[in-house]
Amino acid sequence: MTATSSPAKLHGGRRLFWFTLRKNAAVIFLALAVLLLLCPGLTISRMRDNPGGFDRLSSSFGNTFSGNFFLLAFFTSALMLLLCCLNFDFLFHKNASDVYHALPVSRSACFLARFFASAVGAALPATASCAGLAILLTVVGRRDLLPVVGQGWALLLLFVLLCTASLSLAAVCTGQAFDLLVTVGLFNLTLPLLYLIGLSLCDQHLVGFCTENAEKLVFDLSPFTAFCYHLTVLPATGFDWNVVGFCVLFLLCFLVTTVLLYRSRRSEAAETPYAFAFVRRALQFFAAVFAGYFVGMLFYFSDNDEPPFWLFTAAGCLLGALILGGVMERGFRRWRRSVLLGAGAFASLLALFLVIYTGAFGFETRLPSPARFASATVSFDGMKVELPPAQARELHAALLDDARS
Repeated sequence: MTATSSPAKLHGGRRLFWFTLRKNAAVIFLALAVLLLLCPGLTISRMRDNPGGFDRLSSSFGNTFSGNFFLLAFFTSALMLLLCCLNFDFLFHKNASDVYHALPVSRSACFLARFFASAVGAALPATASCAGLAILLTVVGRRDLLPVVGQGWALLLLFVLLCTASLSLAAVCTGQAFDLLVTVGLFNLTLPLLYLIGLSLCDQHLVGFCTENAEKLVFDLSPFTAFCYHLTVLPATGFDWNVVGFCVLFLLCFLVTTVLLYRSRRSEAAETPYAFAFVRRALQFFAAVFAGYFVGMLFYFSDNDEPPFWLFTAAGCLLGALILGGVMERGFRRWRRSVLLGAGAFASLLALFLVIYTGAFGFETRLPSPARFASATVSFDGMKVELPPAQARELHAALLDDARS
């Protein structure tokens, strides 16, 4: 395939971007109609159904508009997934992949054109939805609420770029649309679940470990859960610059990794489950760890420090690795490799448990210096008492002595 046989409008990354955006026009306009019905349409409907109109509704702005922001984030996420499937579909077909890679456009420019077309296509309906809400607030005389809408719009655009970058990375690493969906689902589910498993083990067996602040990080382990969570709590918590820094850092990591992988991706990887074997193995490993712990809890819920629990966990790790390996490989030709991955997942989970159970390398016996904290809050039967550093350290030491005895 030569460059002269391709349409002239596809020449150059900029033309490829506009071509892709026009190709998705029908999907974008349909999403625009849906999002306008949700926001501000949902707010207008609540104004009509609530006595007192918007004045009463706006008195609880956080509760009213948090739901709108959540729906906006949820449907925008679905739109991003659809657009990425459409725009990176050429990677899943050998002939189409050969055509696009024969264009007089570098691979980096080709990827960036598809990436920004997906991000802009998802951002346009969301921007119109936020603009409609801002116009409604202006009409009813609540201009004081406009900054919150503006902050939500800025945060939405940032998360659209981040989520689109993660979807693009999944598309480059896979060779079929089905495997793209499997990869996105596993990546966004297994990491938060594995984090919760680690927190559960620490809470049960690690004396002195506090899970109150650690639990908040679970939403940030997936771009999509972080998107929905931070946009939903924005009216109540306000704009957080730490979230912006988190998004920018991971956005750059996703983009750099994706560009490097795409430049080394072969066209022969199309129509195969995965273009890079390490991605399949990593996902299979994570899923096997979760499957093992889930099976262990399902069949032996009483305690996870007894041998029967770990026997069921070993069986779950092996079954999880075999089943997911069969799905990814479209068969069980490489079942030995799946068994090894399952065994490795079980060994890793058991090693993590032993480290935590034995005190996490001295964590249980380590007393924090009073100079490192200003106060401590003790929670007991729903009551919270704040203690000065000296008393908190004495109480910590007493609890450690009691745990040892």
